[in-house]
Amino acid sequence: MTFADFGAAAVAVILALVPAAIVLLALHAAAGALRLEDRLGTGGYRVGAALLGATLGATFLGLTWAFAAANYLKPRCLAFAEPDYARAGDTRADPVPSAGLVLDAGSPPPAWAASLIGPGRFAFHATVAPGGQAGARVPAGAPGEARAILRVRQSSAQAGFWLRLGTDRFEVFDQLTRNRLAIGEELWVDAGPVRYRCGIASGPVPVRARDYPGGDGVFRFVRGAVIPAPLAAPG
Repeated sequence: MTFADFGAAAVAVILALVPAAIVLLALHAAAGALRLEDRLGTGGYRVGAALLGATLGATFLGLTWAFAAANYLKPRCLAFAEPDYARAGDTRADPVPSAGLVLDAGSPPPAWAASLIGPGRFAFHATVAPGGQAGARVPAGAPGEARAILRVRQSSAQAGFWLRLGTDRFEVFDQLTRNRLAIGEELWVDAGPVRYRCGIASGPVPVRARDYPGGDGVFRFVRGAVIPAPLAAPG
């Protein structure tokens, strides 16, 4: 832990204690009006006040920590949350038609992968095994071959003692030419038990969520580079 970490902690404590003290003063005035000290006794009143003060302090400290994390992430959202698509001259390149995708995102596929398949979406995705070979397709036995690869890589870094930043980078490639069709990021920051995220799946502003949303954001990102095409007839 560095001096900067101690300084950040001191600021958070001060910001948390101010509203906690205001609430305690209001409760103290209410307790005086209700004569709680006479009813509970001096000892019981002081124990209750100490417990209430500790609870309020911890609550406001946690809220301050989470608020600081969201604001730490916000400028990164503005800078990196918008995806970047391949361009043909001055305009975005036309999406590549593909019945399915090769999904290089770890095994088993993440939960959001299910949103890529369905009516109006892709017919299947083929996972990539750890050794780099094509794995099982979902749904099994789907005809046709994918023309696009969706690759996801995660990185994280400690931003001081109190925060951990992370990035899930999404890249779409043309399977035939290996040209990159799109790149986008899902950013997140951890502050203790709280996680805020933003990006191609969660939107352009920080939202409190440990897991990805339903996956529509990932599909919209891929759809900007790859058009779901009808399955080829067998034979």
